[in-house]
Amino acid sequence: MPKEIFIAGKVDSGEETIQELASELESRGHKITFKWWEGEKLQRPYLGHRDSSNNAAKKMLEGINEGKIFILIPGEGVLGALIEFGIAIRDQQDNLGKEIIVVVESGKTHQSVYYGYEGVLVVENIDQIRQRPWY
Repeated sequence: MPKEIFIAGKVDSGEETIQELASELESRGHKITFKWWEGEKLQRPYLGHRDSSNNAAKKMLEGINEGKIFILIPGEGVLGALIEFGIAIRDQQDNLGKEIIVVVESGKTHQSVYYGYEGVLVVENIDQIRQRPWY
């Protein structure tokens, strides 16, 4: 059965992996709830461009909440994606069927205590996502 999926990750460093995974999931019938990596890039500094930052943040929030699956592919210095991860954990409290997956490469990924939270599935690579029953 197709799922609604939000993929979070590092802007400017993990987009290629994220785009490939998103395309693969869509080819299998799943819906990516918001493709933040597509279209016009957000202007920086974010506070210097509040309107575009506000609009993007709203779309990301909607995408996270719409998703039945949240996938985090953290990179070095990831910030916004960790905030999205926290939103997904909170949303999971009200939507118990929401699946949260974090791809943690052993010895390479800076860890968060929340990766150990009981509602989070930690995998070592994208191949392990392909083993999920819904894939």
